[in-house]
Amino acid sequence: MEAEPILGVYAQLAVFIVGLSGIIGVVGRGANDSWIAADYLRFRTMIASGFVLLFQSILPIILLHFALSPRAVWGWSSAVMALIVCSQQVWRYSNYSRSRVDPKYNVFTWWLGTALQVSASVVLILNAAGIGFNGTFAPYLLAMSLVLALSCLAFIRLLSMSLPRG
Repeated sequence: MEAEPILGVYAQLAVFIVGLSGIIGVVGRGANDSWIAADYLRFRTMIASGFVLLFQSILPIILLHFALSPRAVWGWSSAVMALIVCSQQVWRYSNYSRSRVDPKYNVFTWWLGTALQVSASVVLILNAAGIGFNGTFAPYLLAMSLVLALSCLAFIRLLSMSLPRG
């Protein structure tokens, strides 16, 4: 499969993001002594997005070893990942009220993250259904890039909140 090198790069990026999440978790606690609920939500979003990206880059390789056609690999991968991304999206919506408690809450950042997740979900659902994309790699890569952008957004926001001011 021609997509394996690209999937490998995304898997490495996912591991890198999860590693950075741990560093921010340690540095953030040390800098502020305590986190508020919104910081935990940002941290969880960053960790979850990193693991989703890792699973999203490994799943097609696993399915390929079952001797499926490329269209079946991308269709099934898109369907499974659409379920996972949608469940992560439901979790974000259910914790929306807790994230607004933060005095430094930024509605633009929250809606940008939501737009990234909704876009990834729609692309994955359409690719799984074969509507417009015909179950190919390109929309799957687009959805992976959107999940990566969400994770980077959460990282930047958490980093900016964790650094000491002054």
